[in-house]
Amino acid sequence: DSVSPSDLLKWLQSLPYQPITRKNHRKTIRALYNWAGDRGYCRTNPAKIVKDEKEVKDIEILTVEEGRKLFEANMDSPGIGRLALEAFGMLRYSSAKRLRCEDINWEERGITLPASQIKTARRKYADGHPDNLWQWLEYAPKECWSMTERQYQEEKRFCFGRARVRHPHNCLRHSACTYHYAAFKDPGLTASLM
Repeated sequence: DSVSPSDLLKWLQSLPYQPITRKNHRKTIRALYNWAGDRGYCRTNPAKIVKDEKEVKDIEILTVEEGRKLFEANMDSPGIGRLALEAFGMLRYSSAKRLRCEDINWEERGITLPASQIKTARRKYADGHPDNLWQWLEYAPKECWSMTERQYQEEKRFCFGRARVRHPHNCLRHSACTYHYAAFKDPGLTASLM
């Protein structure tokens, strides 16, 4: 109960870690103090007052050449359809790895993202994706849709290694957004697909 918010902040800032790791430590401490407060062991939670550090990161995208190399080197990969969902469908990795074949409406060229499968926890239906997404989805082998989340994670890692292409965080989705907006100059459409 004697730890003040300034004590906690000084301790967090003294840790020799990146801001994301310090943020995770703050979350753990906040949970501990919530638990202790619920049981009457302390009156206040200093972690509620201490704010997270702002992380400043540059968004990295793949060049067109890197994207070409990635897909060319992995044409026979069982994960090629899921890569296409990220690279051309603008899906998050977490959505692409969970998507089932029955979530794809082939006739209307739309994708349903069930609430349980996506970050926002709200069902979403999106259509209007570029034609190249549908060409890659039709090309994808049946094994693509039976992969577990873990199998796709490993396969995606191998795909980037096979192509010898750098793999910045969320680069496929960020690249898709950037190139889609550059091509169509329609922020509403790009945002809708994202």
